[in-house]
Parts: sequence; structure tokens; C-alpha cells
Amino acid sequence: MPTKKRTTKKTARKTGTPDRIEFVAPITPNDHLIRDAIKMFNLSGSDDGPQILGLLRQHRQNIDTIVDDDERVAICAEKGWEEPTEAERVAIIHDFIKSSGEKSESEWVSCLSADRRRVVDLHKYFKLRAQRLREQIRQVRRKIREAEKKMLREMSAHQSQIEGNPLSVSWATALDDEAHIPIERVPTGDQLLDEWFGFELSENGEKIGGMTQGHTYLVGAERGMGKTRWLVEMCGRLCGPRMIDYMGREYGGLRGLYIQGEETPQRFAKMFASKVWRPDVHDVHLSDTAVFMAQHESLIRQLRPQLVIIDSKDMMKDWRHPRDAENAIKLYNHWAEKYGFILFVISHVNAKGEIKGGTNLPHMVRAVIKGYKDRHDPHSFHLLMDKNRGSQANGTIRWRHEEDTVHLVDPKKGHTVVRTELSPDMAVLSDTIIEATARPVSSTLLDAVESAERGDSVEAGTFDGLIDGSDEADTFDDWNQFDDDFEG
Repeated sequence: MPTKKRTTKKTARKTGTPDRIEFVAPITPNDHLIRDAIKMFNLSGSDDGPQILGLLRQHRQNIDTIVDDDERVAICAEKGWEEPTEAERVAIIHDFIKSSGEKSESEWVSCLSADRRRVVDLHKYFKLRAQRLREQIRQVRRKIREAEKKMLREMSAHQSQIEGNPLSVSWATALDDEAHIPIERVPTGDQLLDEWFGFELSENGEKIGGMTQGHTYLVGAERGMGKTRWLVEMCGRLCGPRMIDYMGREYGGLRGLYIQGEETPQRFAKMFASKVWRPDVHDVHLSDTAVFMAQHESLIRQLRPQLVIIDSKDMMKDWRHPRDAENAIKLYNHWAEKYGFILFVISHVNAKGEIKGGTNLPHMVRAVIKGYKDRHDPHSFHLLMDKNRGSQANGTIRWRHEEDTVHLVDPKKGHTVVRTELSPDMAVLSDTIIEATARPVSSTLLDAVESAERGDSVEAGTFDGLIDGSDEADTFDDWNQFDDDFEG
């Protein structure tokens, strides 16, 4: 009996790598192609639609927008393309159905069979594709025109600042020009705060300080530090009743406009404003960051506020892109000078502590305020005047959170709270003033603690006489030993 010859079937080894890799170029969206065609070939006229359409049809994704069969076949032959398969056209129709309104949806559905798996009316399909592409061209051109109009409005606003002015002028002439508004200080009622915002010296040597009218202050700090609380407090100082300060100047009585977007006006008034402002005393109006900038200008013209606060720029509806924020700051700078108000703009910071919104933003404002939490006292924060054009900079003030608001801590009177590894519980050290240095005991102690942490030596006798002879309770079991430890 003949034996059957056993045959083995050889199978190709699967390596996971195809023999031939075909490169498929990414498809550029039609919106981008339309913008490129308009810019490259200057096709911005009302009669340039057919030329733009012709350029778009040179891309395979738009071959089905050609209704004439002969023209479509000729272009495919010239470019070496194959016409889309029926399955591809069905998929395209389904995509248009998903993104179309009720009327357009019915038009696309009529091109398909009852089971929506075949194209039964190719001619209508080609006409709808061509109609859709023309509509895209109209939409993109309309957006470009709106962007150009916006740019012209901004340029006109900036141009209005220099109209009638020569391209250059002698500095002495500019100094004597009566048409220019002199620098006007707006007092806050507190000498420490006024000097921190900047000051000029009077003829008799007195410091005349305060905020500068028409200036923009950019406030950057991490989330949760207390930016909103601080500005609500500042708004309460400036927009409250008129009072007389330490120099005999009148302060307060301003009208404020507070623009914020994290809460509704009702919730903001309940959570923040009602704890500091009084309805019958404080003249402050609330607005929303969802309102467009053009409406803000109308609101400013109507209310004529002397203080405007934006909380925050990161919540503004038309400030999403850094370029938008820069253009907005330019306009607000112009409005602040034109209408004579002080502007505070809150900004968040990134992980490096830099203000968000682009590196140019801090250069476009008159002053930059940076906030940081007190590392010894979680209930306190510091504000650094990082930039103050035309005034003093690099000054720091300290604020402390209370139950409802924040208050300014005077370094000559305020106490300092310190947390140490040996005493993790918070302990108020002292608020006694040292006559020789005019500083509180607590500040001297804190400086010594920080010097020790850096590894610097502490001068002998630093703590001599700080506690002895005072009525303050000694917070250390052995003060002399504490002194020796630090000095050693």
C-alpha cells in the first residue's frame, strides 16, 4: 500500500513589520488652507471666492466638490489620484450629518440609501460638498475681516494718545507742557502703605505718598494667598467715607468697579464684600469677567470709577491667549489715563512664581506687585513692590488674615509669630519695641532664627536685655541658655 507523502506547509513568519510602508501626508483642514490662500495670494476681495475655491480643489480631500464629472476625472488623472470609494463617501456624509443642523441633515440623508450604507444620489452629493466648501470660505473670510476691524480699533485707540504730538520733543519742553497731567497721588490713609506705593518729597522734605492715579498695578501671587481679600480691603479703604489722614489730606470717597468671575455678584457680595463694605457707605459696583472688553469701556464711561479691579485676568472672557492679554492691558492702560482711574489686575503665577500671561506682560504695566505667604506664620503674607515705574520699588509690607478681612502689620508695632522644630506649636514672642533700633523684640528674634538657619553667626549679646526688666512673660524655660545656644 503506497504511503502518502507528508507535506509541510510553510507559513511566512510574522515580524509585525509590513514589507512596504506607505507614507500618508496629514490632511490640512480647509480653514487653514483658506487662510493660507488669502494671505499668500492676497485674495481678500469680494470677487476672489472662485479663485480660492480653485486653489482648494487642488487638494485631494476636496476632489468631490467638483460637480462636473469630466473635470473631476481630468484632475484625478493629472494628479495621479484615485477617486474616493463609495465607503469613503458614505463615511464623509455621516460626518456631515453629525455636524449639520436639522435642515442640512435631511439634505445629506437624502443622498444615501434607506440603510445609509450606499450613496444613491452622487450628483446631489457633489453639489452639497461644493456648497459646504463655499460656506467655509465665507465663514473664514468673515472671521478675518472681524479680526482686522478689531486690530484697527486697537490701533486707533493707541493712535489717539499721540495725535497732534510731534515725533520728538525736548525733555524740558515736555516738563513745562501744561497739557500733560501731573502725577497725582491718591492717599490710602496709612503712612506705611502710602510710602510703599511710592512718594515724592515736598519742599519742606515731607514724604507725599500714595497710589498713582492712572497707573496699572499687576498683582501676581499663588492661589489661596489672599489676593481677593486684600483688594476687597483696599477697595474698602478707598471707596469708604471721606476721612482725614495723618498729613491732613482727605482720602476715601472714591467710586469703585470690581470685575470678578469666580462667583456670581450675589455670592461675592455675601462671601467677601459684606464683611468689609457697608451698603450705605461704600460706593462699589460689581461686574462679571464674562462681559466683553467693549462693554467694560461702556461701563467705565457710564460709572466714571476712580478705582477698577480685575479679579482675575485669567478669568476674563477675551483674554485667553497671551497676545489677547497684552492687547487688553494696552487698552486698559489707555483707559486708565484717559478716564483717570487706578487699575489693579490680579494674575495667577506658575510653578516658578512667575506671573502668567507671557513674559511681556510685566513690562506693559506701571507697577508689579508680587505676593508670597509668610513661611513662619500661615495666617500672614507679604507683598513686594517688584516694579514701580517712576517711584520707589522693592519695598515689602506684611498683611495678616483676620476672621473677616486682612489688616496691615506695622513692623514697629506688630508682633511676629514663629514656628520652630523644637516648638511646633505657634507662639507669640513679643510686641515690645526696642528703643535702640525702633523694632519689636520679635523682629530681632526672627532675624536671629533666619541667620542661624543660613549658618551665619549671631553677634554676641544680641539678646541682652530683651526680656529682662519687661513685663512680658518669658516664653523660654532658660533664656540665658537660649542666648548662649544662638551665640555659640
